[in-house]
Formats: sequence, C-alpha cells, structure tokens
Amino acid sequence: MPAVARSEGKVVSGGGVQVIRKVLGDELGTVAITFELDPGVAASAVAVAGDFNDWSIDANPMARRPDGGFHTTVVLELGQAYRFRYVLDGERWVNAWDADDYAPNDFGGEDSVVRTDDVGE
Repeated sequence: MPAVARSEGKVVSGGGVQVIRKVLGDELGTVAITFELDPGVAASAVAVAGDFNDWSIDANPMARRPDGGFHTTVVLELGQAYRFRYVLDGERWVNAWDADDYAPNDFGGEDSVVRTDDVGE
C-alpha cells in the first residue's frame, strides 16, 4: 500500500509535536489519515474536529498512547480537501502546523486543511 507520510513533526501550540500520516484505506476510494500529537502537548484530552465530522468535539477523540502522546485515525474519501482543527481539553482550538494547507474561517482565523488527493493509487 503506497503511503505519504510526514517525516518530521511540527510544534503545536502547547509544546507538542504533531504528525499527519496518510495511507490508502482498506476500502476503494478511501484514505486513512492518522493524526498524532507527542507527549509534550499541554492537554489531558484531545480531539480532531472538522467538516468531516460536522465539527464535533466528541466524534473523533484522540487516544492517549503509553508514552503520553495522542493519536487517532479517520477514514476519509479520496480526492478531497477537509478542514479541521485539534481541540485541546474541550476548549482550546489549535491548528495543525503540518497541515497541507490553511483556509480562512468565519471566526477571523484559519482552519487547517488535510488533502486526500495527494495519496498514490
């Protein structure tokens, strides 16, 4: 299965390093996106909210790894661009600094964008 992975992480507000990994999904036309934050992130709970889950802070919680970091995998449709942000402790919304792009939002800031059109067939 071909993969596009970020080989180096970026620092997220709050002190953690973040990584986004992409691989073709098990089902045709899908991409499995794994979001990871390292143990340095200043949060006890983290979620990924975006247009793929109606910006729900409950739909995609990130599990805590044994090393104290966080991770979750979301399966999305191939060939799209999705807005998202990390939600720390249910209230702090932060961008992914290793996002594929950024797009202005209605709140005067920007949303992170993850693209699924750059993963090999």
